Amino acid sequence: MLKSLVAMLMLALTSPCLALSFYCDSPREPYCVRDIGVFKNTAERDQCKRDLHVFQVKNKVFVACLNKAAEDAEKEYAATARKFEERGAGSN
Repeated sequence: MLKSLVAMLMLALTSPCLALSFYCDSPREPYCVRDIGVFKNTAERDQCKRDLHVFQVKNKVFVACLNKAAEDAEKEYAATARKFEERGAGSN
């Protein structure tokens, strides 16, 4: 198990396109949702609601980035496994 984790890490670090795809920027929740108590007024509530919508959009982008990174990792592994199989076919 540890060897396979180390192998995947090495693959990620040595493959430029794969390494770049692993960088997905996790959005920060809006500051206004951390405040305690009720909103001071409607304007404050409306601004926080807009901030929450921006957070939602950024979160969807983040999830898409993670999905793409996982897809890229699977493709990279499949390509590497094919190379291994092709090399192994000639050694019989």
